[in-house]
Amino acid sequence: MYPTLTDVARAAGVSSATVDRVLNGRDGVRSRTRERVLAAARQLGYIEPAAGEQPADRLALDLVLPAG
Repeated sequence: MYPTLTDVARAAGVSSATVDRVLNGRDGVRSRTRERVLAAARQLGYIEPAAGEQPADRLALDLVLPAG
């Protein structure tokens, strides 16, 4: 089941209208609230992680293979 806008709002402790404003880049949202909404959206998988950020539910592996 995929997360909804309402799930993001609940996780961030804001209204769904605030989540809509943040995700659509509209004004009228404090920067701290904007960060909280984006963090909740990433954590729930509603949006992709920021560049260079590892998703919480994935594991990065480095493999070393012998030459030859």
